Amino acid sequence: ELVDQGPEYWVQYYHRSFVRRGGLRAEDCYCSPRDVDDLLHAWGLLPLAVAECEIPSVLVPGCGTSELPALLARRGDCKVAACDISERAVAWMRAA
Repeated sequence: ELVDQGPEYWVQYYHRSFVRRGGLRAEDCYCSPRDVDDLLHAWGLLPLAVAECEIPSVLVPGCGTSELPALLARRGDCKVAACDISERAVAWMRAA
């Protein structure tokens, strides 16, 4: 059963992580960013360009401190927008 933790849960999650480690670090819960990237490409789930000169866009909602958005952006075959409810996670990702 999925339980909606709400935004305060994630604010506290990253606060605890920051206090415990003295900072934030990349964190991917279920598998590595490379595994997800391979899966997206194998299943054809990344958007295709509409025109030859157009670069497709990908939105990664709730990314936290995942390395997946950076990995997808480094590949260069799509524009990536990542977002999260935690201001601390967003600030960390912008600085990384």
